[in-house]
Amino acid sequence: ELPPAEIKPDGMSTSSFSTGRDTLETDLFQQVEIASGATAAGRAGSPNLGGRVSFTTKSPEDFLRDGKQSHLGYKFGYQSANKSRAHTLTGATQIGAVQALGIYVRRDGEQAKSEGDIAPNPQDWDSNALLTKFVWGAHTGNRLGLSVEHFDRGTQYTNASEVTASMPQAPQQDATDRRSRISLEHRYTPAQGLAVFDSLESRIYYQSAEAKNLTFVPEVIPR
Repeated sequence: ELPPAEIKPDGMSTSSFSTGRDTLETDLFQQVEIASGATAAGRAGSPNLGGRVSFTTKSPEDFLRDGKQSHLGYKFGYQSANKSRAHTLTGATQIGAVQALGIYVRRDGEQAKSEGDIAPNPQDWDSNALLTKFVWGAHTGNRLGLSVEHFDRGTQYTNASEVTASMPQAPQQDATDRRSRISLEHRYTPAQGLAVFDSLESRIYYQSAEAKNLTFVPEVIPR
């Protein structure tokens, strides 16, 4: 499960070109849970009163079922609205008591189509996402999992709508978003009647996120 998705102290709007700071890849998720209200927020340890959003990434158990020892899959996706293409490669295997999973997702696209009279500003973007996960003791009372995840996205944006007689060259922006995470989790499920709880889960993680925007605004020198 990823860290809570509440707004961070530096999550404010600036004067950049709204290329976004989305560093989540949907093809890596097994489940997305949305809980509303202050009670749900309090359970997650979140400072938000509006609730919480919980993201759970896929695991080897999702692909290795009914005695299956390995899995290899490829998926292609296309969206005509922004001409985006997605390539997803998934591999899973089990060696002894250890299960392993690897997922790589590559996406690229451009600006979304506009039905209006004004052409949208040109935009080219691409992203890469990687998830590796190892599980010891799957389907047992002692489950130990190690996850490593990385996401990066690059966007080139041209603000062509700002071109005027006084500014003949359009401002441009190069945006880079990166997020890396490593987590270790343990789940203990005691035998029936031996404890006062159904299961006990512990998790420790480290996450690093970076958003970088380089903006070029042509200088206009009056004559």
